[in-house]
Amino acid sequence: MATAQRINDSAKTFLNGTAALPANTRVALVLGVLAIGGLTANDIGVTEYRIEANQHGTVRLRNTQGTVIATASKAIAVGDTIYTAAGGAVSNVGATGSFLYGRALTAAAAAGEALEIMPLFVNVAHA
Repeated sequence: MATAQRINDSAKTFLNGTAALPANTRVALVLGVLAIGGLTANDIGVTEYRIEANQHGTVRLRNTQGTVIATASKAIAVGDTIYTAAGGAVSNVGATGSFLYGRALTAAAAAGEALEIMPLFVNVAHA
């Protein structure tokens, strides 16, 4: 039986699955290992650095204090409401089944750019 462990930090190390994960990617736990968080995934957090396949890496947990850095799926303006998006990214468009994620504190000019987000702790899927 695994030993439960309580942490008092904003990050935790997890084993990655069979695909490398880029930095600033939303991730979920699937069968005990990390996987890219999809549009409808209520993820556990965001990778802090690139994590190679089948290696351990650090995830900034969803309930972290402070802000998180995530990857945009499209251009996003400062102040936009942020939602989960496909491919471990975030968007300023709430699609059916996506989750409210936070508020953009910096802009992203295009898909693939990193932006700073103030997390909002609402675990309700967008209708």
